[in-house]
Parts: sequence; C-alpha cells; structure tokens
Amino acid sequence: EEAHEILSKIVCPLLPESIPLADALGRITAHDLYAVCDLPPVPQAAVDGFAVVGSARAQRYQVVERPVDCNNWDLVLHSGQTAYVVTGGVLPQGTQMVIPREQVKVTGGEIVFSGEFVSGSNIKRCGEDFRHGELLVSKGTCLSAGLIGLLAAFGYMEIPVFRCPKVLVLSIGTQIVPYNRIPKTDETRDSNGLLLASLVKRERGRVIAVEVVGKQNTGELLPHLIKLFEQSDLVITTGGTFATTNGEARVLLEKMGAKQLFSEVQLKPGGHVGAAVWNSKPVVLLSGNPAACLVGFELFAVPVLRSLQGLSPVLNRIRARCLNPYSKKRGVRCFLRGHARCSEKGWTIDFLPGQKPSMMRSFLGCNALIDIPPNHPPLREGDEVSIILLDPNAGGLAGYLT
Repeated sequence: EEAHEILSKIVCPLLPESIPLADALGRITAHDLYAVCDLPPVPQAAVDGFAVVGSARAQRYQVVERPVDCNNWDLVLHSGQTAYVVTGGVLPQGTQMVIPREQVKVTGGEIVFSGEFVSGSNIKRCGEDFRHGELLVSKGTCLSAGLIGLLAAFGYMEIPVFRCPKVLVLSIGTQIVPYNRIPKTDETRDSNGLLLASLVKRERGRVIAVEVVGKQNTGELLPHLIKLFEQSDLVITTGGTFATTNGEARVLLEKMGAKQLFSEVQLKPGGHVGAAVWNSKPVVLLSGNPAACLVGFELFAVPVLRSLQGLSPVLNRIRARCLNPYSKKRGVRCFLRGHARCSEKGWTIDFLPGQKPSMMRSFLGCNALIDIPPNHPPLREGDEVSIILLDPNAGGLAGYLT
C-alpha cells in the first residue's frame, strides 16, 4: 500500500486523443458524453403492426394507403383509420395505439381487431429512452460493445479517449538471451519479456519494444535505451533486482540518471520489486523469477497502467472460500496463484501447484491472486480469503466463470 501511494504521486493520466467510434472498443473515455437529442427523437412503433386511431368499441379499421412520396410522419390518421408500420418506424400523426400484426385479420382494405384497445400500447414515446442532454457515458469508462452501439444511435463518429500507454519492457541479466535463441548451458531464454508484453496489451498498453539487456556493454547500450525511454510512458524491467547496491537493473538506471522511489517490499514472491522515475516517467522494476514477475506486474504495474488511462488504480478484490488447504505458514505477506470459480454458492478458489517464485506451473489456470497476511496460520479447506481477480483473457489465464 505504501508503494502504491508512492507511485500514485508521480503518475498522471495521459493526454486524450480522438479516435473513430468503430475503433473504440475497450478504450477509456476522456470526457463525459451526453445525449445530443431525444431518443427516440419522435414517436416510433415498438412492434410490426398497424397504427390506429379509434376507441375501445372499435373493431374494424380502414387501411390508409400512404402515397409513395409521403412518409409516415406526414400522414395524419383519423378515427377508425389505420396504417401499417414496422418496428422502430415513425408513427403517423394521431396514432393512439399499435396493434401487433399477428393480432389482426386483414380483409380487403380493412383490418379486424377483437382485442382490447389500450391507448399508448406498443408505442415508443419521444425521449422515452434518453432525454436530450442526459449523461450517456462518464469520463473514465471502458467502452463496451453496448456503449458503442448507444453512441452510434446518437451519431457520435469520433470519441475522446485517453491515449494508450507506450511501454518498454527490458529483461536484464548476463545469463538472459532472447526466447527465440537456443541457450547455452549457462543461459536462460527470456520468457518474462513476452509474458510482460502480453500482460501490457491486456491493459490496453502498446509495447514499443521488448529488449534483452544481457552481456552487452552498458555504455554502448545507453544511447539506444535513452531513445526507447524517450518514446515510452512506462518502463518495466525484469531481472537484476536482487542486490540492493549493485543489482544490474539499479546500476543501469543510475547510469541513465533515474531517481529511485523505493526498493524491496515485504511480500512473497517478488519482494525484490522496486520503482524509479526517469524524466517524470515511471519505471517499475520486477524480479526475474517468472512467478514473482507475474505477481509484481499485477500488484505494481497494473495500477500504473490504469492510472495513465484515467482509471482507478484500485485492484478488484473479493472474498472466496478455499477448496483445498495450504499448509505453509509465511512470515511475510504472500500472494499465491489460484484458480477462482463462481457458482450459485459464491466464489471459491483453488491453490495451484508450483508456488515457488521460480516455477511457472502455477500459470496453468491462474486467474486470481490470494492475499495471505503475514504470520497467517496454514489455510484449511473452507477458509475464507481475500483474492484479486485477474483478467481472464491474458497470457492463457482461464476465465472467471466455469
């Protein structure tokens, strides 16, 4: 929580940009959006059928033929008259009711209706859905398909949204090589780079580069890295954070002139997380162990990415019941990987195998982090815990609901 507070003081939403409505799915609105007219703008039919003017005693209505060059709004109905209308179509003036097509019998130029006359039935009134000037979408809203359809109904073509953060991912370590290379005995493929890039994309970030900073001479790399830093809104590093004074990540950032914000957080896995600021841009330093890297991203990089887009940085927490025990007692706060499910009986969580920071087995089916307080006794089946839900569509993570 203290680390979150420190990061929140240096992160501000990015400037907005205007994009086509057709491209706005999942983007975050930068301004409030209002109804520019009533919806519907005029009375409309709610069903396919016949618009009528009559009384409770009327059973027969004379069908009025609409001239070819006349629309329904120009047509005026009088008592005992009717005209055919379609769902969403403009009603003739004077319409008191719309009778569904299946409830009438058409005989020649008349319709016969034996049901009850209910004035106003099957009519969408002007402004019934939204009134002119009514708030449609608040600033800071993630645009869903439904909201895009709503905005299209009002003729919105361009939408102001917060710019997607540009993110640089750096994998640091003399033993690290790109994932597409065959490693030597003393080398390790960079799996964290693509893991982080996928998670960044899940949060609407745009990855400008995934770079491996390995055995190269740091001095030769600096000009290249400075250019990448300048293009970024956020830099995420993984690896080289273990040593507090001569860790590779810290040494690199010091050479670039970055200012350290904090180092080391009392949690497992990923206690060697840190943060810095470079030219007012946040830098999040994550552990090189895969599970610690994943946990660190969810806890520290996600709030930054969301704040940059005008969203609340607060992580989504719920209570869930344990389906299996976890026998280890931890001295520090611990975030375990789990698989959450929701049913009629509420939320449940499974502790996944492979909870060591260096292991990736817990990635299989992981869609939640279980927050275990320091010095908490071993967990038993049926115990309630606090969990943080992760996005179901990123990096092979399973869905919330099964």
